[in-house]
Formats: sequence, structure tokens, C-alpha cells
Amino acid sequence: MLQLKINLLFFKFVLFIILGCFLIISNNSIMAINYENESISYKMNTIKFIEKQIINFVENSKQKYPNLINNDIKNITKWIILNGDKEDKNQILLILLQIQQIQSKD
Repeated sequence: MLQLKINLLFFKFVLFIILGCFLIISNNSIMAINYENESISYKMNTIKFIEKQIINFVENSKQKYPNLINNDIKNITKWIILNGDKEDKNQILLILLQIQQIQSKD
């Protein structure tokens, strides 16, 4: 009878340890998933912000340089790099740096 109680106590102890390990592993998995979701959310918000900057840049460039009205973003960027003022060139570089930062975090 004493041996049965010892075995039962040992079984409960082992079960308790296994349950504790399972909870620790589960918690770490949940934390990793939450971190990944926050990271994806941050990246999506950053991408949307950069997208708005690009759209505003293109619209402002078309207003500032009327000869670019019918051009796409590639031609507008190329023209501004070659012929635009320093402020517009710096804005392009800032947008490119932000894109590079997103890519380097991957």
C-alpha cells in the first residue's frame, strides 16, 4: 500500500513537471506569435506611410513641374533626380532610405 502511494505521488509529481513544461512552451509560442503579429503590423503601417509619402510626392511634383503631369512615378523620379531642386531630391532619398530600412529588418 505504501509503495502504491509513493508511485502515485511520483506520478503526480512527473505529471506536474510535464504540465509546467507544456505551459512554458505554450506561453513562449504565444509570445512569439504575438511578437510576429506586432512586427507584421508595424511593417504594414510603415509601408502604408511610405506609400502615402510617395503618392503625395508624385502629386506635388506634378503640380510643381507641370511638364510631368502625364508621366508615371518612374519618369517623375528620374526627371527630378536629373533636373529637380535639392528639396525634391532629398525627399526621394528619404523615401528610399525608409524602404531600405524596412527591407533590412526582414
